[in-house]
Amino acid sequence: MHRIKQHILAIFKDSHDNVVIGQRPNVLLFLWAILVAIRFFVPGPGTFHEVLSWATLFVGLAWSASELFWGVNTFRRLLGGLIMTILLSRFFI
Repeated sequence: MHRIKQHILAIFKDSHDNVVIGQRPNVLLFLWAILVAIRFFVPGPGTFHEVLSWATLFVGLAWSASELFWGVNTFRRLLGGLIMTILLSRFFI
């Protein structure tokens, strides 16, 4: 049981042995959330809604790529890969 706990905890630890789940400031994530909220209230279809959709996708992909390649721990890298997969699958389907 102790080994399982160590392996699970290792997923959330950074190179300095600190447990990291979220960190501030996360400008791209904040910007993505704002764009999603704005897009929710803007009626579509239309040019502005289309621009918001593309901007939301681009910012979401930028955030997920930054987490995937430069995340501080395994959890953050897995989260970035998962979000990138979801965003790309929604774009292509």
